[in-house]
Amino acid sequence: RASPLDWFETERAGLVVAVDHASRSELPDIAGALALRLSVFFWHRCYADDWEQVLQQAISCVRASGSDTLLARLLDGLFKAHLHRDRYDRLPEIAAEHLSVAGRLGDPERHVVALRNSGMAALHVGRVGEAFDRLEQAVTAARGQAVPHGLLRDCLDALGFAEASGLPYELALIRN
Repeated sequence: RASPLDWFETERAGLVVAVDHASRSELPDIAGALALRLSVFFWHRCYADDWEQVLQQAISCVRASGSDTLLARLLDGLFKAHLHRDRYDRLPEIAAEHLSVAGRLGDPERHVVALRNSGMAALHVGRVGEAFDRLEQAVTAARGQAVPHGLLRDCLDALGFAEASGLPYELALIRN
């Protein structure tokens, strides 16, 4: 208890195997929960390969189980893992599935997160007009729904990042 990061460091390999075992044993709740909890540690210690691996394994297991709430959280984590590694090529695919799952859930907060991720994915692959559209949808949805204020701030930050990326919105419409 005195040094949880040291414990995670010591048990890291076993925890990665535990996610794999839970996934192969078709225990989606365990695989998903463990992958999400490990994500913070892997991000903090820059274990990008482990981070992506446990999320992918858990997503495969959870996707088969039909637990959309857990799947949405895992897809958001995988999106962040790819973004953290500057691996933009898969972002649109991950964001599209996340948006679809969030739509099925009907959860305003998950929907706003998925819209924001979709906008950021589009921006990072050069679809600037689509990025602005999604990010503006995220801001509008965050303002109109009962979501945490921090999420609205994150959406506004993402929109500001898109605006600072170099292309004004009017030029983005022409390019797309």
